[in-house]
Amino acid sequence: MSDPFVRNPCRYPDEVRARAPRGFRDQVKCAANAERITMGEFVRRAVAERIEAVRSDGDDPGPFSPASGRRTAA
Repeated sequence: MSDPFVRNPCRYPDEVRARAPRGFRDQVKCAANAERITMGEFVRRAVAERIEAVRSDGDDPGPFSPASGRRTAA
C-alpha cells in the first residue's frame, strides 16, 4: 500500500496490541541469562522457532488476500 494517509501500511491491515503478563520480562531475562545470550536474541530465536513450527508452506498468505490486503471470508 502506498497511500500517504494510511497510518500503518502493511500486509495485515488489522493493528494488534498485546500486553505481556506481569513478571514476563523477568522470566525472559532469567532464561536468556541461563543460555548466556541477550534478551533480544532469546526473543528473536523464540519467534523464529514459533514461525517455523506453524508455517505450513512458504506460499500461504494466511487469512488475507495479498492482492487486496483484505481479510477473506472464514
